[in-house]
Amino acid sequence: MRERLCLAALLAVLGAGSVHAVEPAAPEVPVVDGYDFTRPRTLVLQRIFGLAHGVGLLAGVCGDHPEAVEAYERWHSRQQGMIERVQRDLAPGLTDGDAMHHLASALHLPAALKLDPARREAACATLPQALEEPRYELAARWRLAAAVDRLSNAGMTEARFVVCRGRADAAQAGALDAAWTRWGERHAEAVSAARALVSARWVATEMGGSIDDWLRTVRRYGRRLADGPGCTGLPEWLESPAADPGHAFGNTP
Repeated sequence: MRERLCLAALLAVLGAGSVHAVEPAAPEVPVVDGYDFTRPRTLVLQRIFGLAHGVGLLAGVCGDHPEAVEAYERWHSRQQGMIERVQRDLAPGLTDGDAMHHLASALHLPAALKLDPARREAACATLPQALEEPRYELAARWRLAAAVDRLSNAGMTEARFVVCRGRADAAQAGALDAAWTRWGERHAEAVSAARALVSARWVATEMGGSIDDWLRTVRRYGRRLADGPGCTGLPEWLESPAADPGHAFGNTP
């Protein structure tokens, strides 16, 4: 449930990208079969991979549009480092070429981009401008997704703490307050930066509602984490690596 909540927010912020790819290779792939909706980090990497392939396939059918081809070459040069890191993260141990084929097969991506002539002309004509948009900057998409996940996790942790603090006796409250203070000292700066990044993107994309509305939804779920034994051992959990709001994404691939 938590992963689905984070994913829903993430997809809303990032928007859907095209996911077309090359002809899949035959060997067995060392990656998840299909998109992995249970792990936000992996899902974002898979979507970045799919978007990069979609852009490449579109450029491939725009050979009679020199501006589109040149724009793609410039874009690919800027994104190549991120594309290679994503491929190595999702398919470790494979060369870049093998990783591309194996990931396309594992994600069940179409083997070719098929557009009628009118749509192809329109797509090729607008490709140079489109590739200058922020949503095609792959590293920026990664940073935004990581920020959404960090902010979501922090909101749920805060809500859980508030509920558990309200139920605690005097002795428990002291330990919980101390652990919460230390948690904030470790993570407040990164959470604040995540909020700033997500807020800026929220405004830029003219999304409905507000980030505060979304965070209220996040916190409602966080309060449910305090149900049953959810408050047991919370001070110790707050001191653990699992309480780091950014632990699911870790470092850039």
